[in-house]
Amino acid sequence: MGKFGDVLISAHPIPRWSEPGYALHRQKSGFQFATLTRTYGVFTALDAVNTPHNPQSPQSPMVVAGVPGKEASDAGDVAMTSESSEIPDRLSRQELYELVWSEPVHHIAPRFEVSDVWLAKVCRAANIPLPPRGYWAKIQHGKAVTRLPLPRIKPGASEQVIVRSVFSRPRRPASDDQVTVRMSASSPIPIPDQLRKPHPFVAATQVKAKAERPQEDGRIYVRAQPGVFPLRVSRDAVSRALRLLQAICDEAGRREWTVKSLPADRYREAGGGTIAIGRHAYPVSIEERTEAIPFTDEEVRRWRANRPSWVQTEQPSPHERRRRPTGELALLIPSAWNGGRARWADGKRSRVEEKLAEFFATLEVRAATDEVRRQEAERAQIEREAQERLARIQKARIERLDRELAAARYAEDIRRYVTRIRARLTEASEDQREQLLAWCEWAEARADRVDPATNLGLIKGFDDERDGRGW
Repeated sequence: MGKFGDVLISAHPIPRWSEPGYALHRQKSGFQFATLTRTYGVFTALDAVNTPHNPQSPQSPMVVAGVPGKEASDAGDVAMTSESSEIPDRLSRQELYELVWSEPVHHIAPRFEVSDVWLAKVCRAANIPLPPRGYWAKIQHGKAVTRLPLPRIKPGASEQVIVRSVFSRPRRPASDDQVTVRMSASSPIPIPDQLRKPHPFVAATQVKAKAERPQEDGRIYVRAQPGVFPLRVSRDAVSRALRLLQAICDEAGRREWTVKSLPADRYREAGGGTIAIGRHAYPVSIEERTEAIPFTDEEVRRWRANRPSWVQTEQPSPHERRRRPTGELALLIPSAWNGGRARWADGKRSRVEEKLAEFFATLEVRAATDEVRRQEAERAQIEREAQERLARIQKARIERLDRELAAARYAEDIRRYVTRIRARLTEASEDQREQLLAWCEWAEARADRVDPATNLGLIKGFDDERDGRGW
C-alpha cells in the first residue's frame, strides 16, 4: 500500500470501471499500471506503459508506473498484474462465429465482461447466426445437429465486430483483490462561525432565503437559480446551511476548483450552484429532513366526522399527516452514472460538517472517473464516426460502380442494335440507306461517349467526393 498525496493506493488488478469511492484506469493488453496526478485539483489516470509479460513466471513482479523493470515502492505508484488483461474488445466475424458455435453464449459472455444478452445482440447486429434453442442439449445427448453457415457480410459493413464498448462494460463490486484508490478524508474542513465575507453565490442564496416564506412542512424552498444554491430548510437551519455552503466554496477555491451556475440546455433551466472540476460540474444542494406529526385525538374525531360515506377506515391515511422539520441537514449532489454516494446527512454519531472532507474526496474521485469515461466515450465516438464514414464511402463507390456498369451495358446495347441495322442496309432504298448510315454513326458515337470502358474519363475510381459530413 503506497500513499500519493491524499490517495491511498494498493497494487491489485484494476477493474474496468470505478465503484463508489474508487478511481481507476485500465489498459487493454500487457501490464496494466498507471499513476494518478493532480490536475486542476483532480486525480486523473495518466497513460499507462505496456511492459512485456513472461507467462512462465509464477508471479508477475510489481512495476513502477511508467518505469519498466522497476519494482513498485511506497512512492505512490500503482502496479497491476497482467491478470484479465488479455480480454479483446473486438473480433473478426469469423472468429466470433466460431466462438459462439463452440460453446453456449452464457459461457462466453463473462470472458468479455458483458452479459449473454449483450453478446447475442452484437451477433445479430453483425449478421452472425446463433445456435437455436435446444442445440446444446442435443449435442449433450449425442443427437445430430445442423450448424448454420456464416452469411456473407452486408455491403459496407466492417469485418471487425466490437464485442464490448464503453457502454457495455458492467459495474463490478470492489473487493480486496482489486485495486483500491481511496481518497483520504482525515483532514477536517473548517466551518466559519459566521458569514463575514460570503461567497457571491452564498450571499445571493441568503437574500433569496430571507424573501421566502415557510411551506406547509415548515421549510423554506429556495429553487435553483443563476448564482443561487437550492435549499429546503427551516428558518432556524438557514444560518447553518449557509455556513456549510460557505465552507464548501472556500474549500473549492483552495483546491482551485470553480463555483459556477449550470448553463441552460434542452433538458434543464439555467441556475443552481455547482462545483466545477475540470470539464465536470456537480450541482450542490442542502435539505432538511422532515418527520410526520402523529394525529391528535381531535384531528381523528374531526376526520371521522367529515369523511365520505364510502370510506370505511377508522383512521386517516398516513399520507395526510402533517410534517415538521427535524433540524437534521443533508448535503446532496446528483447520483453518479454507476451509483455511489451522493448524500451526506446528520447522523447519531456525526454531523454533515464532519463529513465535508469525505464529500470533497468523493467529488475528486468522481471527477477522475468521469474524465476517464468521457475520454473513452470520445474515443468510441471517433471510432464510430470513422466506421460510418467508411461505410458511406463504400456505399457511394458501389452506387458509382453500378451506374458505370449500367452505362456500359447501355453502350453495348446500342452497338448490338447498330450492328443489326447495318446487317439489313441492303434491304433499304438508296435514300433510306444514307439516312440509316448517318443514324448508325451517331448512335455509335453516342455509345462511345457514355461507355466508361471507351471513355476512361468517366471512371472516378477511388476519387471519392465529400458528402459534407467529414469525408
